[in-house]
Amino acid sequence: MNYLSGFLPLSLANLTQISLLYVGNNLISGELDPRLFSNWNRLRFLELHNNNFTGMIPSEIGLLVNLVELALSSNHFHVLIPSSFGNLTELTMLFLHQNECSGTFPHSLLNCNLLVELLLFTNRLSGFVPQGLANLTSLRELHLSENNFSGPLPQVCQGAKVQLFTAAFNNFTGPIPKKLACTSLVRVRLHNNQLSGSLDRDFGVYPNLNYCKLSHNRLEGLLSRNLEQLKVAGNMIKGEIPEEFGKLNRLAVLDLSSNQLVGKIPKIGKLSSLEDLDLSENKLNGQIPGQLGECSKLHNLCLRKSYFNGSIPFQLGYLTLQGSLDLSQNLLTQQILPELAKFTMLEHLNVSHNMLSGSIPSLFGTMTGLTSIDFSYNDLEGPVPDSGFFHRASPAAFSNNKNLCGEVLGLKPCSNTSVEKETRKKNHNVPIIIVSASLSWLILSLALFILYALSRRAKRSRESKEAMVSEARNPLSVVNYDGKIVYEDIIEATESFDEKYCIGSGGSGRVYKAKLTLGPILAIKKLLCLDGEQMEKLRSFTNEIRALTEISHKNIVKFYGFCCHGPHKFLVYDYIERGSLADEACISDFGTAKILNPDSSNVTVLAGTLGYVAPELAYTVSAMEKCDVYSFGVVALEVMMGKHPAELVSVLNSCLDQKDVQLVLDPRIRTPADEETALEVASIVRHAVSCICVEPKSRPTMRWVSQALSEARTNV
Repeated sequence: MNYLSGFLPLSLANLTQISLLYVGNNLISGELDPRLFSNWNRLRFLELHNNNFTGMIPSEIGLLVNLVELALSSNHFHVLIPSSFGNLTELTMLFLHQNECSGTFPHSLLNCNLLVELLLFTNRLSGFVPQGLANLTSLRELHLSENNFSGPLPQVCQGAKVQLFTAAFNNFTGPIPKKLACTSLVRVRLHNNQLSGSLDRDFGVYPNLNYCKLSHNRLEGLLSRNLEQLKVAGNMIKGEIPEEFGKLNRLAVLDLSSNQLVGKIPKIGKLSSLEDLDLSENKLNGQIPGQLGECSKLHNLCLRKSYFNGSIPFQLGYLTLQGSLDLSQNLLTQQILPELAKFTMLEHLNVSHNMLSGSIPSLFGTMTGLTSIDFSYNDLEGPVPDSGFFHRASPAAFSNNKNLCGEVLGLKPCSNTSVEKETRKKNHNVPIIIVSASLSWLILSLALFILYALSRRAKRSRESKEAMVSEARNPLSVVNYDGKIVYEDIIEATESFDEKYCIGSGGSGRVYKAKLTLGPILAIKKLLCLDGEQMEKLRSFTNEIRALTEISHKNIVKFYGFCCHGPHKFLVYDYIERGSLADEACISDFGTAKILNPDSSNVTVLAGTLGYVAPELAYTVSAMEKCDVYSFGVVALEVMMGKHPAELVSVLNSCLDQKDVQLVLDPRIRTPADEETALEVASIVRHAVSCICVEPKSRPTMRWVSQALSEARTNV
């Protein structure tokens, strides 16, 4: 890749003997001059892809009758695809994807009998696709996705040996044509259309097919295929899951969710390659088969919203789940198995809306990878696991149970009886050995125990007092409203907030640099005086500030706590020198927008993070929770662009087409050649851009962004 820019010079037309012109992957712009193509009679390869060309595609390109490859993809060409392309009868590869071409499918392309690869995806083409494509017997790849095509799917396999066929995100209707059934197909993507009909009657047999995605259509019927990935979610597929699925030892992804499947899960324990299994939102019933524990590579298991009953099989503990385990909205009973605690890398655990009883196993506290949990709407009781993540979990995650307790907001504290009961449950299989001894030995042992207990109690008392003193002297203590010593240390370090220590200011106050006598250098954000109503709101954020102090990430400034003493109120952060994202600078104010009154003009401009701060903070409009969303969008764009988006932030919008996406990508990295990766990259950029809307209310929530990015990766 080079960085050539400017226009394509007309003097190139003098190269009458040229057979190959490759200027792809540059920054060349402007319209193509038709006179360029008047003397290139020997040209066989014309590669102009991934530039910034605009305007119409010159019909004079049709004069280059010896062309074998023509690549005009990833530019800004618009209007119609020239009918003169039908003259290029020697053409084997035509790449017009990721442009802004409109109009209908050029019927003249049916004259190009030697075409092997035809890529038209991500344009604005509409109308019917001609059925004559089936006569292009050399065709191996046909990509029509992300257009506005309508009508029936083309019959592409009458004489051809198409291997890759994509037509997703269009408006195709009717059944899948039986003449589509070419045994050569390897990958098929027809999702997000309006296709109907029966899979088992219309779809045919494809012995070489290893990827098939038909999700979000109107298909029904039964299905049995030899695949590596099968995604047919959101259709109307009925009947039972065929037993033959248990023999698909190459199957890695199986998504049959949101259909009308009934019966039991077949024996699929031999699916040694299976990584993702989603059977949720069907009418499946019976017990969850223990054979699932034999799927050794399974990372995600989703059986949500069906009619599974009985207990959770202990064999699931043999798995190495690392993504999600969702068994919610079923009829599961009995206890939650402690074997599931082996999933130390599991991120999402949901067993809500069942009839599970007993307690949440204490070993679940060792599942360090968890980012979300839900145990609500069961018959659970006893203490929740004693770990930081469970303490910080939302109260809704434990709601509507029998009698859960613990150090979680919304739950009552556990009594000694509850803890002892849990302890007895953990030890109920341990045999009790009764040892008889003489009365004298009993008295002696009792006396020694009392002496030992008294000495330990005294030692703990001393340690407790020392810890209290140490905590009072610790400038990094969490939420210390009465931290007089902390307050005095900060006052001394900043010389009563002298101007020479001020490193930044904003509508909510100023930021000071403080080097304490004992401790690291801190950034102290001194807030303006707050009235009584705002102080009441600050008190309600105590628990949230505690959670913020436990956030640990190398790119988020460490937040130590909030100090409120005397006339001053301030936030305590770790001090970070100025730097760029490439220098691993950190983002501050992460998650603290709610501490400020959303209806006031109190905002802050933080030293060291300019360029990542939401505009409403920079211009002192109002502080909102969407400030963090904005910062995420800027960082995500910087990763994709290879540099800070700078002034582009103010002009980008979430309605980017594929060409606009190409403009913002890092030019040092080659543009993805395959459609699936290109769509995924485009999705990341579009979602990042949606996060940097100037209007905060137009930005999505981080939960929505996370789900959207996950779905984008799953969809491709």
